[in-house]
Amino acid sequence: MEKLRFLITKEGFRVDENVYTEKEAKNLAEGFAKAPYETLYALAFHKCPDCFYASGLFLHQLAEGFAEELTHISGLELSRESTELVPGEDRIEILLNSVPFVLGAENENQVMYRYELNVP
Repeated sequence: MEKLRFLITKEGFRVDENVYTEKEAKNLAEGFAKAPYETLYALAFHKCPDCFYASGLFLHQLAEGFAEELTHISGLELSRESTELVPGEDRIEILLNSVPFVLGAENENQVMYRYELNVP
């Protein structure tokens, strides 16, 4: 099976620029190219695709954690877009310890999570 790879950058992540031919990998690669964070968020509510390489498994874990943290925010239905997600130190530690050895893994650090997730 063709594996979908991601590159982790200081700005976030992107799909490796391979040409994917298998249907599942191709559809996901196109979704991530057009709307990376929306596609990742949608995947948080589904089983991790079999076509994900280690970097994709990590991103899926990140998305699941984000979705789980959202469920603990009271008043989310009222605050919507103005909601700030503040992950706990334990969540950040779990993510840091699960970063796979992939291209760009050196860009993952606690400061990046604090900046991207608006932690004070």
